[in-house]
Amino acid sequence: MKTTGIIGGLGPDTTSKFYLQVIEKAKTVDPENRPPLLIWNVPMNLKEESAFIEGEDRQDYYLELLTEGVQKLEAGGADFIIILCNSVHVFIEDLRKIAQIPVLSIIEETAQFLENHDINQVGLLATSATINSQLYHQPLESKNVSITTPDNQSQQKLNQSITCLVNHEHTAQDTQVLNTIIGNLADSGVQTTLLACTDLQLATPSHPTVAIYDTMHILVDSTVREIFSDES
Repeated sequence: MKTTGIIGGLGPDTTSKFYLQVIEKAKTVDPENRPPLLIWNVPMNLKEESAFIEGEDRQDYYLELLTEGVQKLEAGGADFIIILCNSVHVFIEDLRKIAQIPVLSIIEETAQFLENHDINQVGLLATSATINSQLYHQPLESKNVSITTPDNQSQQKLNQSITCLVNHEHTAQDTQVLNTIIGNLADSGVQTTLLACTDLQLATPSHPTVAIYDTMHILVDSTVREIFSDES
């Protein structure tokens, strides 16, 4: 089995859930052995994190932290790296230039998942950082997937809820915010919603008619696939 290097801590709850889900998924492939996993918990300043979620430019700060994470995981013996946060994938090409090992992209894996499942329209729920950088737009449009995003007022509420989720301060109100946004998108004809922030699954959103796909779950499957891949 390959050793996975996980850049996590953005936020910690999601990192812990991802770790457990990879362990469980790997058992379906090899029930006799647990996979080797390394986690680098990014030492994040919470004010900087909140500003980034809102869409403010914090590139130098984030790239330095992520570069350190890549270097630590490589030194620890990782065979490939995954990054749990969608928003910081704006730096993935910089990190791929630095890394001596493969860096999987949650954006690329999600785009392929949607194509494989013949999904051609999604409501995109993500941070303003992800929306403003249009991380998903070109990859999804290249797969003939159209994107609908929340209106400005809903996006601000979503940012606030994401901040609460990241900081382990969420309540039932955050789930209600998320469900309302999904419902509003459904009213405009969007019947598939993509949770393009891995912390949103902590709010356990639901809707009676909308299919909800979580990018964290997609990345779990991709990670386990890579763990058992024979390619070097």
